[in-house]
Amino acid sequence: MKMKSVALAALTCGMILGGTAAAYAASNLEEIKAYLNHTITFEINGKAWQPPVDPDTDQALVPITYQGSTYVPLRALANALDQPVDYDDANKKVWIGQMIDGVSHESPVVSFSYTDDQLKDIQKTFWFTANLPAKLVKGDAFLEAGYDDVDGGCWLKYKHLTIGQGRSYYLIPDDVEQNVTLANGTKAYWMKDGNLSFPFGDVNITMKSEDLSLSHKQIEEIAASMYESPLKVVDASQFAGRTFTKQGSDKYDTSTIQIKKMDADSVTFSVMATHAVGGDAGIQNGNVHTGTIDDTTVKIFGRNAEYSTESPAYDLIFEFNHDGTIQVTEQGESGFGQGVQLSGLYTPSK
Repeated sequence: MKMKSVALAALTCGMILGGTAAAYAASNLEEIKAYLNHTITFEINGKAWQPPVDPDTDQALVPITYQGSTYVPLRALANALDQPVDYDDANKKVWIGQMIDGVSHESPVVSFSYTDDQLKDIQKTFWFTANLPAKLVKGDAFLEAGYDDVDGGCWLKYKHLTIGQGRSYYLIPDDVEQNVTLANGTKAYWMKDGNLSFPFGDVNITMKSEDLSLSHKQIEEIAASMYESPLKVVDASQFAGRTFTKQGSDKYDTSTIQIKKMDADSVTFSVMATHAVGGDAGIQNGNVHTGTIDDTTVKIFGRNAEYSTESPAYDLIFEFNHDGTIQVTEQGESGFGQGVQLSGLYTPSK
């Protein structure tokens, strides 16, 4: 017996998610002449099945016959087969069943923990404070952190999600496709390129599922979780209230940094450095050069803090290391006088 084909698809996206086709019908849909077929019946795995009532119209969904093929409402059939189905309007793509590596639009969003090595990799890569989601879709995993040396942004790569972060926030209204509000009240924007964009303090965050395995709803829930437990890139307890020293060529050539206060955003410090010209003879002859910075507060970006002066043009960059040491780098004209050098590795004083 010859069987006519049954197309397991919908004629329009509206048959999948109801109404989503209208926005682009004029330019993307072709009008056809088809027939509602009230006579056809179905069996699934030996059991009778009929498309259910559409909750939006309160009318029974009916197959359509067009050029010898029968078209069935996709979501209704997928539900009958116990398969997840979703429609990505931004990319005009239908998902049926499991997506990639067991992750689908139906996968729950669950709490996620990072290993110490992963955190160190992230902290090492980001030059400003990294912001991590406290949740991911079940089955997702962190892969790597990266830095873009062109625009200065950093990114986090997961199996099914990419999170970009940059120290500037700007929004081009013409690029916005939809305004949304995250669960924590933050205003966010779905962009035409498929990214979810939103501000996090003075950082701009973008999120995108490159393989389209995550739904907008899942990504929005992940985005909201970034506000639950932001990563502290610098462990202030290793540094606050302690003194750090760099020993020079002799006992008269030393530099000391005292960390008065410190948190995830700022550090208050003082510096004293001495340099004796000619070693012991220099002390005897009074040829000792000393430089100081009194209690000064500067911002911390990631693991780095920078102290700058305009006259002389001078930068002092502190890098707070995971092992509890401080790497100091001087840039520009020295602000501490002849022979005083602050650059080097500072270790906690005993």
